[in-house]
Amino acid sequence: PMLNICAENDMAARVEENALLVAWLNKLGAENVRLQIVPERDHGTIIHQIDRPDDPTAQALCAFIKG
Repeated sequence: PMLNICAENDMAARVEENALLVAWLNKLGAENVRLQIVPERDHGTIIHQIDRPDDPTAQALCAFIKG
């Protein structure tokens, strides 16, 4: 299992690279490989609000771990 997380306002190539990686792994038959793009964040701010209950990064991580 793998969860790739990147920010909506990250470098354009970062979002594209993650999307290509996830698509490639899925095409190869990898199971439970997902991409989460966090809205209204950038590379530096994606982790700064993870301690908030409504944070989409924290929610994605918890959902992924719980399966």
